[in-house]
Amino acid sequence: MMSPDRHPGRGRAIGLADATAVVLAGAVAPRPVASVPSRPVEGASRSIVTRQLDRLCAAGVGRIVVCTSHTGKHIWSALGPTYRGHRLTYALEPRRLDSGGALRRALPVLIGDPLLVVRADAHVDVDFEALWARHAERRASATIVVTHVEDASRSRGVIVDHDDHVQSFVEAGEAATPGWVSAGVYVLSRVVISTTPLGVALCLEREVLPGWIGRGLYADRAARRAIETAAPAINAAPGRHRHRHRRRRRHGGSPPAMREPRTLN
Repeated sequence: MMSPDRHPGRGRAIGLADATAVVLAGAVAPRPVASVPSRPVEGASRSIVTRQLDRLCAAGVGRIVVCTSHTGKHIWSALGPTYRGHRLTYALEPRRLDSGGALRRALPVLIGDPLLVVRADAHVDVDFEALWARHAERRASATIVVTHVEDASRSRGVIVDHDDHVQSFVEAGEAATPGWVSAGVYVLSRVVISTTPLGVALCLEREVLPGWIGRGLYADRAARRAIETAAPAINAAPGRHRHRHRRRRRHGGSPPAMREPRTLN
């Protein structure tokens, strides 16, 4: 039997309604759009970030934190402080910190254990409730969602055994063969994030998760269809919406992304 420090996921289970979801949007680049919708929009015009927010809200996640890069003002200026009734907390990176570094910097505003983490450009439709339940049942330290593709050389590959234990990670471009690749969705115990160095750019698949192989790192094989990835990135809209934020600053307020994240340490 393995000791608790090797499987930090053996704590009291919490439901999605009490959980914090993190959207990693640091890689979402500004791109002009004609307008910013005030409610979910169906079809290919849905932005990358709002697509993930729609899915998280539908899953009943309790809290949502959006991690953005230092150039990510276009995201909070488009979304504002709330989305579909959920208050959004923004964690602003002073520089590009990649997925692992962004999570470590945002940790002071991430409530709960474990945490649901979704890359803004995640390309599979995951049943978050089922994923969350499997992570708890396995008492996992970390769970990474993987999806099977015909050409694994285009993405970071994940080698998984028959019991869904992650065996290793394979860099993109190493083998143009079918295989499992990271889908950009994770459930992570806080200790997986807290034990990484602060202020250092780290990739989850390259520098963080390999250290948890053999210590409760599982893969969850996505069985649902892939999401189209051609949707445009979210950006601040010209005209009325952007002016609304300027008026708020003149009256002494500040954009939501400029509050807590700048005080993170």
